[in-house]
Amino acid sequence: MKLSKLNSRFGNKGFIFSMDATFALIIVVFMLSMANIYVILGSQASSIDVQTNKYGDDIIKILDEQGTLQTLNQATINTAIQTLIPSNYDISISIKCKIYPAGTEQTVTAGSITPTDKDVFSGTRIFIIANADTTQEKYCSSRYWIWLK
Repeated sequence: MKLSKLNSRFGNKGFIFSMDATFALIIVVFMLSMANIYVILGSQASSIDVQTNKYGDDIIKILDEQGTLQTLNQATINTAIQTLIPSNYDISISIKCKIYPAGTEQTVTAGSITPTDKDVFSGTRIFIIANADTTQEKYCSSRYWIWLK
């Protein structure tokens, strides 16, 4: 008797509220699971991709430490690239320098033309060229693109 009075007084509000909360919890768990799957799948890079990017980074680092990039000479940079790069890779390098205090820019490109039909990996290295008399400094950014042939 008391149960029927209680049920008729409040109706099925408790049952509907519980269903609503359960449905919302299922949706939240589903969304979190899908987001987790996309994060895991998106962060996995193949070893070839990582290796290709590391080759490019290593080549630019060697060119910088040998002083080849500081020459800003396209022929010198191309010769050094051919001696450093493995035969199954190709690379393109673009160097942009801002010259101070003049405020002018200088751009040098070296290497091959970047393809549009292959996976291309890129990176950047920044360096400074200071003259001995310190009247002029060049702040340079070298950007490379590397790919498998």
